[in-house]
Amino acid sequence: MTALVRAELRKLTTTRLWLWMLVLGLATVGGTTSAAIGFAEPGPLGLDTAPG
Repeated sequence: MTALVRAELRKLTTTRLWLWMLVLGLATVGGTTSAAIGFAEPGPLGLDTAPG
């Protein structure tokens, strides 16, 4: 079992795919967060306004 884990870790660290997947994942999270903030509707009015 340890040989299998060691082989998988070696495969993971010797390929570049994990780096691109990390970059793609961070870009996806950043884009989704930016879109959610950009398209968000304003919340309810505060109590310090005339309608509130």
